[in-house]
Amino acid sequence: MYELERIANFLSERREQLGMSDYDIARFSGVSQPTVYRFLSCENLSISARNLIKIAQALGSDISPDLHETYTVDEYREKRAHYKAEKIINAAQATSALEGQNVNSETLQSMKKNLIHKLLAGSPKKLWSD
Repeated sequence: MYELERIANFLSERREQLGMSDYDIARFSGVSQPTVYRFLSCENLSISARNLIKIAQALGSDISPDLHETYTVDEYREKRAHYKAEKIINAAQATSALEGQNVNSETLQSMKKNLIHKLLAGSPKKLWSD
């Protein structure tokens, strides 16, 4: 059990660094929120390998023997900010197109850059929510 406890502590610390809630991890991983909570709090270290891998991937990490980070915390947060900004900009662009208001690519890039900055500087809840 020591190895699972070490992995749980590593992933729990990473969750805190990313500003993610257990609920966010559950949404991204497809693992139930109670299972995420019980494992990351070391309350119950009995977990399937599949669920453990899903939780690690939701945190931008893996569970290799050295607990390798697929992305650093900053890289993973930036990746999420880019994804979310792109999603928001695409929705806004679709609405603008329906209203007959075309926005040029320079303006869109500027809006995306500004939105990414705001997402990274703001509350983690905004970054990880959908």
